[in-house]
Amino acid sequence: MRHAVPQNCCGFRISLVDKDRGVKRELVIISPPGGGDLFYWRLREGGRSKCGQGSAAEIAEIGHDRLVCLIAGEDVFISREARPPGRERQVQKAIPFVIEEKLAADIDSVHVAAGPAPDGGGLLVAAVAKERLDSLLAELKTAGLVPDLIAPDFLALPWQPDRLTLLVTGDRFIARLSDGTGAAMEKTALAAWLKLALAEDGDRDAELVVYDCGGVGDGIPDSARIVEGPQDWPLLLAADAPFASPLDFLSGEYKNRGRLRSLPPFMLAPAVLLAVWSGLFCLSRGIDYVRVSRAEKELSAAAEAVYRRAFPGETTVVNPRLQMERKLAASTRRAGGDFLPVLAKIAPELLRASGFNLRRLRYDGRRIVLEMDLASIAEFDRVRGAVAAKLGRTVKTGQIRKKGSGVRGELRIETGEGRR
Repeated sequence: MRHAVPQNCCGFRISLVDKDRGVKRELVIISPPGGGDLFYWRLREGGRSKCGQGSAAEIAEIGHDRLVCLIAGEDVFISREARPPGRERQVQKAIPFVIEEKLAADIDSVHVAAGPAPDGGGLLVAAVAKERLDSLLAELKTAGLVPDLIAPDFLALPWQPDRLTLLVTGDRFIARLSDGTGAAMEKTALAAWLKLALAEDGDRDAELVVYDCGGVGDGIPDSARIVEGPQDWPLLLAADAPFASPLDFLSGEYKNRGRLRSLPPFMLAPAVLLAVWSGLFCLSRGIDYVRVSRAEKELSAAAEAVYRRAFPGETTVVNPRLQMERKLAASTRRAGGDFLPVLAKIAPELLRASGFNLRRLRYDGRRIVLEMDLASIAEFDRVRGAVAAKLGRTVKTGQIRKKGSGVRGELRIETGEGRR
């Protein structure tokens, strides 16, 4: 069934906290995938909106109180993650390593931002290439534009916990998933992507709402609710007034890229007074802070020293504990994952063997090799059979030779990765 959407799209609401109700003219610009000379834009003034397309220099001529920049979702990685343990500062340092293993790029080449998931469960963690973000900010600065917020375009679609929302334009689609994350791709990939998305646990039973602003094509289930949207599709993004995003790429090292310029004049005096008061307060608490800070730095240095001894090739150490846990977990996975469980299972059989003496244990990530002494060749064969039965897999023996009153030989066990 198809429904029509009014051009002002007043029905859209994003259930997030609005940061500034005093905004009268909010300008939203949408950067194309990979960057480009032309931006889509929409200006909201009061209850009316208009949109268009132009260069950054042309858009700079449009008067506004607040500038929101949306990066194409194709250029952004996003994931929903559990909040790392620790205090807020530790959490902020740990967040990049939460998604490090999921990224195709090196963690040092991307900028990571995070914010609360819309349902309050965990965090939305997003990453964009620093090169892409630097290029965008440089282009805006050259045109005299100073953004107040930078976020992925799919977070500008409305969210509901039991809904998957699609916005389909002439050449691409933008999606907001029921877990709060999103995606954007070329329209030719819509059918394949949607099939995968609807197979996920969180979206399997979700309502599918499709805003058709350029022809949805094939692959849309009959159960979907298709809404006829305007050809000026930017009207459907950031429709709440003013737009509030769960995360902002103007954070961390990018936090002070022009924010003060957008501060209203009547706020400058209170801001100065607040800064003075904050300085006096910090001074009064300075001694205690220095003591605590010194102790924390000593503990942090000790933890970092342990980490660097364990992983001497590591260059970036932010949260030694979290990085250590992830390195060990990754090593276990790369090793096939069942090295310790295998040893735990076969240990009783080995300890019961007559004349048992473990000479050497080797592990190359694919097989465990046990060099050991036993009472006889018959005992060696019995142990091999018992271990094979215990593990439910084939266990091989290496060369067995006479040694003293008994024999010495190898037991070779393929681990999970080696058996693939």
